[in-house]
Amino acid sequence: GQGAHITANNTVISKCGQYAVACNIGGTYNFTHCTFANYWNYSNRNTPSILLNNYYEGADGNPYPRDLEANFINCIIDGSLSTEVSFQENKERDFKYNFNHCLIKLDPTIDTDNEYYESVIINQSPKFVDNTEGDFHLTEDSPAIDAGMGPSDSDIEGNPRNNPDIGAYEFE
Repeated sequence: GQGAHITANNTVISKCGQYAVACNIGGTYNFTHCTFANYWNYSNRNTPSILLNNYYEGADGNPYPRDLEANFINCIIDGSLSTEVSFQENKERDFKYNFNHCLIKLDPTIDTDNEYYESVIINQSPKFVDNTEGDFHLTEDSPAIDAGMGPSDSDIEGNPRNNPDIGAYEFE
């Protein structure tokens, strides 16, 4: 999205050669119970799964900032790179984001002890059934099980979420 308003629930985005989601040039983005699992095996991937950006560079070479608000609730952000989120902030405009009850593969030097990260699991494997084959169901020892916040209706397959898991699939 470029300056867009996007809401996604119970969504799986995977096997992208570049960003799985680019929240680009500002906008408002809300993702709930989504699984971003970027295991691209057709060539080298150089961009993380998620891009958060609140500006663009004009043809004149000047930056043009726009407000960004991005919310991730009960989401898994994982992939084959060492970090799966890129932050590109212009301080002239709002750059608001929140990861709430998420499992995130993140640069370990990023401070997550602040209001942007609430009850997050950092740099732990989500323990998918088979990420190489695209089966992003959780195994019984996944740290994402029962780690979400509720209430939630059902998962991507219609299974009820009594004590919500993180990601698109509820462990059965």
